[in-house]
Amino acid sequence: MSVHVFIDETKANGLLVAAARVQPRQLAPTRTLLRGLLLARQERLHFTKEGKARQGQIAAALCTSGVVVDLYDARAVPDQRLARRLVLE
Repeated sequence: MSVHVFIDETKANGLLVAAARVQPRQLAPTRTLLRGLLLARQERLHFTKEGKARQGQIAAALCTSGVVVDLYDARAVPDQRLARRLVLE
């Protein structure tokens, strides 16, 4: 069974990686949903650049979409190389 995975990370306070899994049949509807959340002249969503109200709106929309998110938390690992290896394992 195939699945589409979209990955993002933050290293602001240690390594935290999010992997969003979307089933192939949900890919087009999810893209449409996310495009519908764009504001005028906005080319893409970047969650950290959105205000709190917009973040809530985006999160609520994603919760109804069927997207599954796995979080890999290595923030407690001070060595970045080790943290990366542990997350990838």
